Amino acid sequence: MLKKSLSQHLLREKNILKKMLSRTDINESDTVVEIGAGTGELTVLLKDVANLVYAVEIDRSFSSYLDKIALENENVKVIYDDFLKLDLKGLKTDGPLKVIGNIPYGITGPILFKIFGERKWIKSAFLLLQREVAERMTAKPKSRSFGSLSVIAQIVADVRIELSVPKELFIPKPRVESAFVSLFFKEEFKTIKPAFFEFVRTCFRHKRKLLLNSLKSSYKIPLIEYLFEKAGLEKGIRAEEIPPDKFLEMFHIIEGKNE
Repeated sequence: MLKKSLSQHLLREKNILKKMLSRTDINESDTVVEIGAGTGELTVLLKDVANLVYAVEIDRSFSSYLDKIALENENVKVIYDDFLKLDLKGLKTDGPLKVIGNIPYGITGPILFKIFGERKWIKSAFLLLQREVAERMTAKPKSRSFGSLSVIAQIVADVRIELSVPKELFIPKPRVESAFVSLFFKEEFKTIKPAFFEFVRTCFRHKRKLLLNSLKSSYKIPLIEYLFEKAGLEKGIRAEEIPPDKFLEMFHIIEGKNE
């Protein structure tokens, strides 16, 4: 019995699962973490292409499916736990992990930011998400969907929408469309401080207002003026007009001044 409280929408259509898997870089040397293994349709496909699969599932009512798969396949380990509480570093083997999963709509944000925050241990992630969230992650400046998630996702990873997945393929059928997204994390940006995420959120706190006004809630006017001068920003600019790389430059200016 699916639990509404867990935002469970199973994708059991094998053809689309195979198509999704073909858009990943998962291979026989990889350790893969699957978020929300459910009845194990994707798990069964993963065990044939990966070295080791950690099938993570919070709902033990799926144990009759997952335990059977694990019993029959030595390279599948089932973890009955909340992915948000999982120690990814502890799962690390010979190389960085790869993550894949059908993300529950109700906790999409927390899962994304856990993956962003622990990207030091992750090479790539492949996520089935609400289409709207996928569009926000890949949005360009001055577009309606561009915001803090766009900036953070595009700074830490090369992100792209790989496939659209119709809602009719899910059980039960959700009210929204979905998309399969790939994220290949950038090695050079794996050490960005978590404070950068908060800085970006601050910039977008009042998305339609001037950046100057959004920053006033967290920084003193002299520091804001110093930032605008060093970064070459116009006083009338809004956060939604600024490209992702510029936010990193702005953050480093603020950090350098505060040190």
